[in-house]
Amino acid sequence: MSTTNEMYEKATQALIGMLEEGRKAKFEKPWNIKQPQNAVSGHIYSGVNTLILGTSESASGLWASFKQWKSIKAQVRKGEKSTSIFFYDRKVKEVDNGDGSTEDKVIFICKKWHVFSAEQVDGYEIPKDRLSDVEEEEKERLETAETFFLNTEAKLTENLDRAFYSPSGDYIGMPRFEQFKTSSSYYSTLFHELTHWTGHATRCARKFGSKFGDTDYAKEELVAELGAIFTSLRLNSLPMPSLNSASYIVSWLGALKDDTKYVTDASRLAKKALDFTFSLQPEAEEKVA
Repeated sequence: MSTTNEMYEKATQALIGMLEEGRKAKFEKPWNIKQPQNAVSGHIYSGVNTLILGTSESASGLWASFKQWKSIKAQVRKGEKSTSIFFYDRKVKEVDNGDGSTEDKVIFICKKWHVFSAEQVDGYEIPKDRLSDVEEEEKERLETAETFFLNTEAKLTENLDRAFYSPSGDYIGMPRFEQFKTSSSYYSTLFHELTHWTGHATRCARKFGSKFGDTDYAKEELVAELGAIFTSLRLNSLPMPSLNSASYIVSWLGALKDDTKYVTDASRLAKKALDFTFSLQPEAEEKVA
């Protein structure tokens, strides 16, 4: 199996497993995900690697390669299995144009990297803030999330009976904040719809699909859900269940099983959407690895 195909397969299985667990739990995501981060370099993992590492059993979300752990005098325990992550290495290749001239062409090669979580090593103390669960005893507006959304200048209409994005009207509709059980569930839903908003022809120009349940519709829902998760992680807010019906999940799984490569495409599109919304913030967002 090629490295690229292995990446497709691992990402697909991670997402299918995540959705199937959600289906068992009455369509609510039963996990708490922390932003996957390299414990040594501090680099934040993104895209497909967020999906692969974020759905692992690691509670801390801290990862590093064998050599990186060793460099800080931590030792991977004998018998522990690594997790494969993927990245594209940029290469410049000289290409013959056939007329005696040459030009440089940029190519991207998919490469695999093996990492271990902080829970798999000895000699490393996991920071307390990476182990504590986020608990919301009181439902309240989150200033960081509110500011982030306002800076996008997306039109929002509240006090409606459902959450949606209207491509024709180019606005987001949401129920009242008080109707949600938790603050996080409200913002997760808001970020889901905001990701849809980025798909407009004047922004990231994605296909929305013509009707509920068709392939493009299902794929766009997948992009939006990944976008909600990625945004919540980047803002350090807890990604909780968004208000998705059983038919959404079934359509996502159907789309994935028909096209296993799409999960990688969806992750790429969700990352592009995330980059777009962060580009609208007044201060430049730090680059992520």
